[in-house]
Amino acid sequence: MLPALLAFTFSAPGVEFQIGPDTTLDSLAIAASSSNYLVVWRDTLDNALPKIMGATVSNTGVASSAFQISDPTALPLASPMQRATVAFDGTNFLVVWADNRTLGFGVRGA
Repeated sequence: MLPALLAFTFSAPGVEFQIGPDTTLDSLAIAASSSNYLVVWRDTLDNALPKIMGATVSNTGVASSAFQISDPTALPLASPMQRATVAFDGTNFLVVWADNRTLGFGVRGA
């Protein structure tokens, strides 16, 4: 089982910087393109409904503000076996996760 994280950081030689918020995070995943990274996580900020969040990080270590990937009705599952995953096909990033929303559970993507 993945441990819950209280904010996570990316380390390059001699450099560390914050990517996500200071909150309980899990299901951390990352993918790289030729110019940046997409970091995604399951966020349970303030005991609200969980959501899949993301941030981009440039090759020079500049992180964007966090943004929501899953829609407001999503209920991403907490199990590490069903965590979010991200991939890059050379043009686009794809994020997928297991979801338990009321109107149709299953695998979701964005």
